[in-house]
Amino acid sequence: MQKCSRWLDKITPYIRHIDEEELWYYRYPSVKSFVPKTYLYIIMLGVPALVYVLQYFLSKKDKSTVQDIVNQLYGLSLAYCINGVFTSFLKIIIGRPRPNFFLRCFPDGYGTNIDDCTGEYDGQMDGRKSFPSAHSSFAFTGMMFITLHIFHLLNFNKRFFARGVVFVFALMPLMLATTIAVSRTCDYHHHYSGNFKKLYLFLCIYSMF
Repeated sequence: MQKCSRWLDKITPYIRHIDEEELWYYRYPSVKSFVPKTYLYIIMLGVPALVYVLQYFLSKKDKSTVQDIVNQLYGLSLAYCINGVFTSFLKIIIGRPRPNFFLRCFPDGYGTNIDDCTGEYDGQMDGRKSFPSAHSSFAFTGMMFITLHIFHLLNFNKRFFARGVVFVFALMPLMLATTIAVSRTCDYHHHYSGNFKKLYLFLCIYSMF
């Protein structure tokens, strides 16, 4: 699936027509990602690893816990692979331009014919892959997966000390994913409307499981 996702990334996305009257919608400045890919990968792997390590030691190194963690890792890796293929596929067939697409097309800031771009080709093609956000989809995939696992371990149906406080801390992975998704609109890599639609789509998919 990883090879399939990489192959999809190389495919030219759907070239959506842009009228001159709507160019203002894509004239936002080109800003570096607030959450670079390196940080995203650290979060995707680090947060689940931290939870599984805590689970292992709190269970007093029980053998059944080890098997449970192994099964969880299989499930998480599969979820990431499926998400990668699904996200890349949607990016290609939708082809929605990013908010900073104009500067990708015309790096000097001058131009009106969007069909005659002067910018780097790879930058232009990446600029036509705004929806859905890969950062957001991967963040929500991993953090939703680990949040559901935490809820399963803690069993909030039972009463225990400081249950409300623990409940809030259990939601921290989802809060982190939400922060990453919002950051993609702050650095002008994605549209606000696209992020809301993506979240709705993500929740619909998760409701099937």
